[in-house]
Amino acid sequence: MKFNLLDSKPRYTPLDPGMKLVKGNNSKGERIDSTKYQSLIGALLYIAVSTRPDIMYSVCILSQFNVEPYTEHFVAAKHLLRYLMTTINPKLTYGSAPTKLTGYVDADWACNIDDRRSNTGFVFLMVGGAVSWESKKQTSVALSSTEAEYMALSQASKEASYLLNLLNEFKYAKVSFKSI
Repeated sequence: MKFNLLDSKPRYTPLDPGMKLVKGNNSKGERIDSTKYQSLIGALLYIAVSTRPDIMYSVCILSQFNVEPYTEHFVAAKHLLRYLMTTINPKLTYGSAPTKLTGYVDADWACNIDDRRSNTGFVFLMVGGAVSWESKKQTSVALSSTEAEYMALSQASKEASYLLNLLNEFKYAKVSFKSI
């Protein structure tokens, strides 16, 4: 109701696949009220962190424009809201049978047009559902896609180590790292 999207068209992706968002004067459209944009991004971030790992990457991208948002950024954020309205029923579900901790990690090399830094994303699954996820801009510029992937793997390995130690603490199962 707040953004007048009740009768809007459904969206089936969190962001438009061809959209390239940029900062500052290179942006399309006019500058908008940053308070309204930040409020929307904050609400989306809460949803992404709490229950919707599928939108984490998109919220990470949109949050980079909190300081100086333009209409194209707000349009992209409203696209994400339409996606949430379209996919309102999916939820995190967990089974009861013990399963292994499984992780997936990826990086999008130099996706940010403004500073050429990559984004890292990972998710860890257990008992049929996501138990930990993150999407974050890498701290330095990767010189190759391989380097971006290694940096992402490093971040995911830290989280895997934490989760394995937590499972050991709970005496869930005897878990350990294996080298490949």
